[in-house]
Amino acid sequence: MSISTYPYAASPADPSKVVPLLPLLAPPTNRNTRIATLPKRPDRQPLKGFTLTRHTFPGAFPRTVPGFISRENRYTETSDPLGNVYSPDKDERAALIEDAVKTVRKVYLDAGPRNATDLEKNTYEDEPVVRLAVNRFTRNDLVNASSGKTSANEAPGLTLIVCHANGFHKEMWEETLSGLIAHVQAAPEKGIRIDEIWALDHVNQGESFRLNGGMIGPVASWADCSRDILSLVHHCMPEVAANIPEQLEYAPQRPTHRRRFVGVGHSIGGNTIVQAAHAAPKLFESLFLVDPMTRIIDMAVDAQYGPTLARISIGRRNVWESRNIARRTLLQSPYFRAWHPSIFDLFLTHGLVNVDQSPDIPTEATDDVPVTLACPRWAEAAIFTDWNGIQSGYDKLPFLNPDIKVRFVMAGDPSATGGKERTRLIVWRPPTTENIILTEASHLVTQEKPDVLGEQLWRSLQDLPLGPPNDHSNVKAKL
Repeated sequence: MSISTYPYAASPADPSKVVPLLPLLAPPTNRNTRIATLPKRPDRQPLKGFTLTRHTFPGAFPRTVPGFISRENRYTETSDPLGNVYSPDKDERAALIEDAVKTVRKVYLDAGPRNATDLEKNTYEDEPVVRLAVNRFTRNDLVNASSGKTSANEAPGLTLIVCHANGFHKEMWEETLSGLIAHVQAAPEKGIRIDEIWALDHVNQGESFRLNGGMIGPVASWADCSRDILSLVHHCMPEVAANIPEQLEYAPQRPTHRRRFVGVGHSIGGNTIVQAAHAAPKLFESLFLVDPMTRIIDMAVDAQYGPTLARISIGRRNVWESRNIARRTLLQSPYFRAWHPSIFDLFLTHGLVNVDQSPDIPTEATDDVPVTLACPRWAEAAIFTDWNGIQSGYDKLPFLNPDIKVRFVMAGDPSATGGKERTRLIVWRPPTTENIILTEASHLVTQEKPDVLGEQLWRSLQDLPLGPPNDHSNVKAKL
């Protein structure tokens, strides 16, 4: 794998453009009383030396965009999401897709984001509470069998918060994390100790989408992805290695002083981490951002950027006769053939769900029944209608706490982040930053190069520069 770097570039910062996140309010306990149960899955432990447990937690309340929780103007969620875009006629299909894109965008604009004044007016009176799915990996030797808690004399290790790209799911990170753990365990002299890893599904994707029983509406806010992280960390996360139930609940404040947080995110997940770090300047020690969607949006040249991505999402195939057929069909595409084999397998088991399953009682994965996308096409497209979310991540980069070390791992193909010059501006905006380019990777770095990412994440945690050993050319602290 060839590695290079973006040379330093000054990037102007404008405080007036920074839009703060909506404050978190305590979620009412008398809303959304249905039991949000995770789907049953075979027991698996993908990270050596760590125990995986699966949980749910209440998301940020209220949501930034009121229409996010809505049963109106939504597309079908069961056997054929967005079925109205199918036509054997190519031109007619293109027109149907275009109409769907316009509908998703219009619903977002009509809803409009809330602000603090709206909270004072209690505009969330009837809004239910959503829940998110999260995987928790706890180091096996951390738990004292008699108490279920860590020793008070043990210095806290690292807690990683991990966020995935749009249209995917939290398991996409597991091969990277496995590589990270292998490096950590092979070099104990480096002194890296990871206590826990928490990997989330965005609220309208993966298992989180299924948890909410059809409540998810056709709009989305990138800001809420960050607010969900803050809800988890500040109000739902237990003590390190504590024995906890599947369903975590909100508390006014959770103790976090025994944790040292590292934010890890890919694409929208990187943007999510940036906005959370800006809102809570003392929360993270470092950020590891993989081709993050924190690019500038210049409507003079980017007017079609969001609609183009939404068209791709809405136009993709979404139903297969079985997982085996899905495997054969998807591997005919260069897009999927470029993936690491284990990541592709995780997509088949976690990125696809049985068509006939109830949203309330998901069934286990099988190989001989029709399957559809765990993240519906319209939910993926809805993310791309919030163009302000992309820009907000870019605007906040210069105002991150300078004590936070920000590491960028960028794709060799910079098209997703706006081309070489705009990507160069991105990676040098934080006060303390470094970057590398994986020259042979596309935007889907996590799917294509998890082994390389695992090593680079390991290097970042021991405060070594990213890239080949002894290469310090990509490091500059702007203090």
